[in-house]
Amino acid sequence: MDGLDPGWFYSSLAQASAAIVGLVGAILGTRIIDHISTMRGERIQLNSIIDTTRSQIQGRVEQLTTFRNFLTREIEQDQEAIRENRTRRNISSGVSWGSSWSGSPREVQVDQGTVRRKELQIETIDKLLPLYAQLPNVISLMQIRECGRRLKTFAEGTPPSPDETDQPKSMILNDSRGLEGLAQVAEGFRGKLVPVSFVVVFLILAWIAFVGVVWPLSALPGLPTYPKGPMLYAFAFGIIGLVGYFAYQFIELWRLGRGLRP
Repeated sequence: MDGLDPGWFYSSLAQASAAIVGLVGAILGTRIIDHISTMRGERIQLNSIIDTTRSQIQGRVEQLTTFRNFLTREIEQDQEAIRENRTRRNISSGVSWGSSWSGSPREVQVDQGTVRRKELQIETIDKLLPLYAQLPNVISLMQIRECGRRLKTFAEGTPPSPDETDQPKSMILNDSRGLEGLAQVAEGFRGKLVPVSFVVVFLILAWIAFVGVVWPLSALPGLPTYPKGPMLYAFAFGIIGLVGYFAYQFIELWRLGRGLRP
């Protein structure tokens, strides 16, 4: 047979390889399409989380700015009361860390100590605002983690205080944990974006397509002296790799089944 038609080996190998590549490739293509659909849904959820986080951060910037303006006005009124030798004055509304209030007027104490405490709060806000102001423009996973780390470092470095200057600690730590959670979600999404199984099967199919289709077809019309051994061994290596990988996946499924608990 080989003496009559030297091209039979190459054409047969090319046909068998094309059938294998077509069958497994069709399955892989279907899985990729399903995976893309799934990941699009997860991306929509991730975008929603990102938008919510940015909205919260933007609200925090506005909140801190409002609080700083309130403290500035309060310091001016306190200093005016001190110049008039008054130790108390009336206030009908106010802003604090993360909250505001209004209602019937109430008296507050006025002295240099209260002025100093408000100045300390302004100093804290002035350090915080640059950290928060850059967050709405953060887009990369590394930047999100870095901003979360900076907020956490700032909160941990804030000294304890018996007054309101210690209140931003919990707020900053909560924001830091929120950024870390966002980074974990984004990292999980990125990790699932291109499964390793897809890459492995694609590379094996590419190998089989080259050694089983492209290489044999390039050898036609099949000279009798053309070496068939390396071509066959390379093709067998790809088939063994494909079968071996599927066997590994079946073993993993079997192990998962044994791990179930009643």
